[in-house]
Amino acid sequence: TQSTWGLIKMEKKEWISEKDVGILEYLTPGLNAITGVIKSRYSDFIVNEISKSGHLCYLSKAQTEKKEPTFHSSKATEESKAAKLNITISEEGKTQLKETMKATDSYEGMIEHVANISEGIIPRDQIYQFPCDAMDKPARTQFHQAIKKYLPQFETFTVEEGSGKYLKIALTDGLSKAKRKKYGMERRDPLPEKPFLHFDVMKTNTDTMAAMYTMAKGTNKPVKAYAFAGTKDKRGITTQRVSVFAISKAEIEAQLLKIPNLHIGNFTEEKEALNLGNLEGNRFCLAIRDLSPDCTLEIIAKNVEEVKKNGFINYFGMQRFGTHSVPTHEIGKFILKKNWSQAVKLILGQYGNNFAGEKEKKAKIVEHVEKGEYEEALKLVNYREKIEKAVLLGMQKGSTNGYFSGIANIPRGSRMLYVHAYQSYVWNKVVSQRIKKYGKKVFVGDILASTIEEIEGDESELESKSLKAVPIKTEEEALKYTLADIAMPVIGSKITVSSTDKSAISILYIEAMKEDDITPEMFKHHDDILCTYGTYRKITTIPKIHSYALVNYSDPLGDIVSPFYMDADNKFLPPPGPHKGLIISFSLGTCCYATMLLREVMRDGRKLDFVAEEKVEEDEIPDKEQQHHH
Repeated sequence: TQSTWGLIKMEKKEWISEKDVGILEYLTPGLNAITGVIKSRYSDFIVNEISKSGHLCYLSKAQTEKKEPTFHSSKATEESKAAKLNITISEEGKTQLKETMKATDSYEGMIEHVANISEGIIPRDQIYQFPCDAMDKPARTQFHQAIKKYLPQFETFTVEEGSGKYLKIALTDGLSKAKRKKYGMERRDPLPEKPFLHFDVMKTNTDTMAAMYTMAKGTNKPVKAYAFAGTKDKRGITTQRVSVFAISKAEIEAQLLKIPNLHIGNFTEEKEALNLGNLEGNRFCLAIRDLSPDCTLEIIAKNVEEVKKNGFINYFGMQRFGTHSVPTHEIGKFILKKNWSQAVKLILGQYGNNFAGEKEKKAKIVEHVEKGEYEEALKLVNYREKIEKAVLLGMQKGSTNGYFSGIANIPRGSRMLYVHAYQSYVWNKVVSQRIKKYGKKVFVGDILASTIEEIEGDESELESKSLKAVPIKTEEEALKYTLADIAMPVIGSKITVSSTDKSAISILYIEAMKEDDITPEMFKHHDDILCTYGTYRKITTIPKIHSYALVNYSDPLGDIVSPFYMDADNKFLPPPGPHKGLIISFSLGTCCYATMLLREVMRDGRKLDFVAEEKVEEDEIPDKEQQHHH
């Protein structure tokens, strides 16, 4: 099959609108809409993580140029294999080795092996081994010590193979990791004081987990050896901090050199691994294309400066609610109601935009499940549909309640997303109602964001956190604060509202959930299989806006912003032409959505009309976005 890289214009079907998930209001009324296309290409969305220490994860253009590795593994070149090493052993050493090996008749063979490696007659990675069952443990210990003393260029191992023991001797610099593993000669060096290597990873059109799996495969390490502070979306050029256990800078550089859509740099050695949530936020540099011809810098400046001053409503963005025909919060609603059968049918029946006939296939899967034909349903699930497969396998094993077993078999992290999406949906709806009814009024009972511990923590980790919140106690105190100081509950089992509470905000929560026949008490019944503890979230966010500019460009599909926008010598500008675009750079804290900032700036002028950069195979429906670097 022939493969070509190409740009294909694709219609993006949106299953739900912002209004469907409670995103209704604006913080600053009266601004004009700015018409433009966001995320048209993945290169329009550049994200640089900001670590807790304040380190900006950024690689310059020079750092991303692929260089020959400085790390030389033991897969030596032919020249180095033939080079002479001039290894010598003293007469004293020969005598001692001969004495320790007298029970094996292997001394002459070993000395010849050392001489052949020294003269370059045999490859450096060749191993000499001999049976040592005739040697007792003290004799074997003496042998190891003698090699260490008289032939320090070599190392030795005692290995059990079959029913016997063998001693192996090899040139220390001659063995690759793979060969060490194959022959049971892996080093067990003591761990250094700082065993974790931290570094920045720049990824092109690749999500965080896909990058972790790629790096793990490239370095022959389990994926759990890698850790990160925050997940990044696939569609963009994103740079983030990663940590890995027990590997050197030179080694990882050499082994990841050939991966085209990953670049690494800015290495440090640390005592600890990174933890999820251990970041300050993200810096964005975004391109908005196809602005209307009458859009001026003055119009843009008015909107941007208002958002810079007042901020925007800190809604949970559309990413929170999925990209399929059934929004994730809808599934979460049925899980909270313990309507396991409906939740399972929605998970198995949902479909996306990717494949012709997918809707019909999913309907067939649900039909099989309703008849208890799990084996037939499994035959229709492809390798990408991991959650669907987990549900079906759980149902197949389940005894009394197959539907519940299906939900319980979903990996914990994925399972939590459904109820978290419902919690986010309720928060969005309540905040919209609050702003519509009461504007920017601050109430007695409102929670001061500055008093909440771990407010920016990831909700999935809340089980281990102690959240303390201080409410406003008097009307006089309320007058001292603005909406920017206030956080509102993301309702859960531990952070909740009472059905009998008659305060204005509690009533909004009760009414929002009542529309779905959900009560606050339902969150308390699920801590066995779900973490629904709840948290607090600031109502508004004031971003740090670094810059914004109007650009004219000629190629509607060409790059109009560079991922190296912070390089001192960056002179990237698209060739001028009739099209107008906006380049905007800003920083946000964790758990804030850049798309919600753009919403406040652009109003209802935003369009999602994206170009899919596809690898097109003959006779194959394109389904996989391009993963090569510009």
